[in-house]
Amino acid sequence: MLEWTGERFLPWIEDATIAYEHLHRYAVASQFVEGRRVLDLATGEGYGASLLARQAASVIGIDLDEATIHHASNKYDQANLHFLVGDITQIPILAPQSCDVIICFEAIEHVEAHQGLLDEIKRLLVKDGLFIISTPNKLVYTDEPGFENPFHVKELDFESFSQLLNRNFKRTCFLGQRIYCNSNIWPVPAGSIERENQVTEYLIEKKSEFAPAESDQRNPRYFLGLATDGSADLGPRKSVLVDVSDEFTKQSKRAAEKTHLIHQEALTDLKTQVNASQVTVRSQLEDLASKAAQIRSQENDLSIRADQVSSLEKELATRGDQLHQMGQIIEERNRELSIIKDGMGWKVLTRIQGLKKALLPEDSRRRKLYDRLRKGLTG
Repeated sequence: MLEWTGERFLPWIEDATIAYEHLHRYAVASQFVEGRRVLDLATGEGYGASLLARQAASVIGIDLDEATIHHASNKYDQANLHFLVGDITQIPILAPQSCDVIICFEAIEHVEAHQGLLDEIKRLLVKDGLFIISTPNKLVYTDEPGFENPFHVKELDFESFSQLLNRNFKRTCFLGQRIYCNSNIWPVPAGSIERENQVTEYLIEKKSEFAPAESDQRNPRYFLGLATDGSADLGPRKSVLVDVSDEFTKQSKRAAEKTHLIHQEALTDLKTQVNASQVTVRSQLEDLASKAAQIRSQENDLSIRADQVSSLEKELATRGDQLHQMGQIIEERNRELSIIKDGMGWKVLTRIQGLKKALLPEDSRRRKLYDRLRKGLTG
């Protein structure tokens, strides 16, 4: 199966808005190709050329990618439809003035030499031929959103786009394209009202609330240009593409459901994380409470020990006072002893003590004599 390369649109992609944009452009172009020779530049996957071949006399699709052309040739097997590999700015295989209508959708922005592309288109187009082209509005597509498409070489705003076509063709017509939400009202059954193809537009907008729009403020995301040097019809000016399968609404609903599911899963994960966090926090709180109890117990022990220290300090102070008093008493006794030592009695007593040691009494008679002598001296 062919893969998406670059910006190539594939009919089976999921994005409905891209399908609307591409298919609407080819639907508009198909109104101008009945019975004509058509060239589809940068034909891509081939779906557009196949649509044109339903009304055209013949359609040739040109694309630079060989794999793409091989896929298109195999998938869209129609007798009046052919696909060729080639550069859209140089197509020597086609003769001058060999095309009645040339289509160039979403390709010119991929080319640096815009005038060279227009010169090749003018070479291939018959004098009364019609050129139909589309390109992104640089202001809306790139400048306002700050988006840069890596595949785009040279984008155009309306002034440069209109100048390019007006410089190369005598008559031009410009249209704008953009996806807008809308409500459709149509005849039931189809064909029951004359001129049912006439489109009447009612524009609304929402500011603080929905109300009719004061002016047409639509800013095209894409420009379509119709150009000719002859009298070819450049109408109609307005058209509406209606998706009867309502795929955009279905996609929006699926996207909303997917978003809701993602939010639910995220909410479930968040609740799980919160529950786990609560368990962790409760455990941490219990640990902190236990540590706080330990600290309070330690504080009580410290308070008791502080009281004990205070009591010991008081007792030490009391003992200190007592020691001081005893010191004073000792000093007083030392002074008294000093007086005694200096007295006569102390000296005699000292001598008697010495005599006692030298003359150890041998019998009781001597001891009695010694005692009397001592009493006489001290009496």
